[in-house]
Order: sequence, then C-alpha cells, then structure tokens
Amino acid sequence: MLMFLVLSGGFMILALIINNMITTWRSDRLKAFKLEEVNLRNRLDGAIDSQRNALIELRNIKFEIVNYENLIEGQYMDDGFE
Repeated sequence: MLMFLVLSGGFMILALIINNMITTWRSDRLKAFKLEEVNLRNRLDGAIDSQRNALIELRNIKFEIVNYENLIEGQYMDDGFE
C-alpha cells in the first residue's frame, strides 16, 4: 500500500513537471510569435512607406514630363514647324 502511494505520488510529480515544461514551451513560443509579428508589421510599414514615397516621386517625374511635353508643343505652335 505504501509502495502504491509513493509510486502514485511520483507519477503526479512527473506529470506536474511535464505539464510545467509544456506550458513554459507554449508561452515561450507565443512570445516568439508575437515578437515576430511585431517585426513583420514594422517591416510591412517600412515597405508601405517606401512604396508611397516611390509613387510620389514617380508622380512628380510624370508631372515634369507632361510639363516639358506641353512646353515643347507650345514652342512648335508659337514658332511653327521649321
């Protein structure tokens, strides 16, 4: 009887240790995933800002090209074709 109680107690302690290991592993994995999510969100925000700046720069270049084209067409209209 005493041997059975000691064996049962040993199994319970072993179960608690394993449960603690699993819980710790799970919480560590959740922390790692949250940290990775934050890093990925920061990278995404940086990429979005970079893309927005590139689009603004392209829009400005297109505006300059259209202005030069209009300027050239205006010169041809004023001076005529030579």
